[in-house]
Amino acid sequence: MCQSFANPEVVCISGSVIGLEQLGFLDNLFKVLHYGFMNKVAALTAHIGFPLFPTVCCACRKSIFREIGGFDEGLAIAEDLTFSLKIGKAGKCQLSKKAKAYTSLRRVKKNGRMKNYFIYFKNYFRVFILNQKPWISEFPHTQEI
Repeated sequence: MCQSFANPEVVCISGSVIGLEQLGFLDNLFKVLHYGFMNKVAALTAHIGFPLFPTVCCACRKSIFREIGGFDEGLAIAEDLTFSLKIGKAGKCQLSKKAKAYTSLRRVKKNGRMKNYFIYFKNYFRVFILNQKPWISEFPHTQEI
């Protein structure tokens, strides 16, 4: 990741996200498809200059982070996507094939795959299409922190 920052135009580097647990067949299939799709979207959007990436595995220039105001802490969802869009306007974002973050599927296991997707898509629609805040009540995990 550090080598990419030698280019002063590069303001952010993101890596791949990988599911941590070894689960049953359907959950493992979901994990591979979900994170595989998310990683492909991140790679494609970074390549075309419209970055949409999860920030669980990213590094950015401190000066740019401060310039764009960091993450919107008022969002329970999509704070990483809104961050990646803001930082993409400040400069070039790249994807590192070597950087990887392992994440848990505990939220998916707790809520179920379909309910989880429904919550996320409904709230992405609110955030990105309607320009409204997400429904915080649908994110009980934010109150567990």
